[in-house]
Amino acid sequence: MIGNYGKYFDYNWFEEHLSLKKIQAKNRWMRLHRLLKKYHVKPKRLLDVGCGHGLFLASAKNFLIETVGVDYQSQATHYARDQFGLNIIEGDFRSLSDEGSLPEKHFDIITSWHCLEHDRDPLAYMKGITKLLTTDGKVLIAVPNVRTPGMKIMREDWVWCQQPYVHVFHFTEKSIALLARKSGLKVISIWTRDTWDAHLAFDSYVLPRVMRLAKRLHYFGHWPAFWFVECSRLACYAATCYKHWLLGKERTDMHGSELLMLAEREDI
Repeated sequence: MIGNYGKYFDYNWFEEHLSLKKIQAKNRWMRLHRLLKKYHVKPKRLLDVGCGHGLFLASAKNFLIETVGVDYQSQATHYARDQFGLNIIEGDFRSLSDEGSLPEKHFDIITSWHCLEHDRDPLAYMKGITKLLTTDGKVLIAVPNVRTPGMKIMREDWVWCQQPYVHVFHFTEKSIALLARKSGLKVISIWTRDTWDAHLAFDSYVLPRVMRLAKRLHYFGHWPAFWFVECSRLACYAATCYKHWLLGKERTDMHGSELLMLAEREDI
């Protein structure tokens, strides 16, 4: 897997979208904080598996005693450490968990934002998370939702298929719940939402038209075309998904582009 990332993954995409990813990270922490309050959870130690640039951890670290990130060594982990002073452990998560490089039953909240779908052994991945979770701790997993209409309409061209298919697994609410149970976790809640970078209205209907205009704007350089596309994406998201970002409400169906699961240890 790491070989595929080194060869194919475009870190320039993150550099270009950095300001938008920072907003997304803060929103993720706000949503998680609100969710934990709902279940009367007051976390102290957070582990973010697949932490990347550390934007989510940077948003959370002022509210917690300890924040730790795990990811493969890359430009992203260097950025997380240099820019935010975060505690980043570099390496393969499953190997680190098996070797005892991460303390067992230590973290009372573990998050994994769009990382599980990259791993070739999701069961071992989830068992590794369970092992590190405190008795009353909680885990939040976010992955692409294979049941979203965008996937059905666009199929392999859907934004989160990510050619050359570094997403090696896709999940439904039933498959991720089964995976949790096999990993020693008890599901608390499963829901879906749309995100600014993957939602049906833009990806399926607006994007083709926007891209045709963006090609013309490339005559004036990269950035005018880039911001035309991204502002169109954000405007479409704001108009169609305002309940998420404005009212803080989640979808009640299973058709959002992002599938989320909150779970806890089965043995509590």
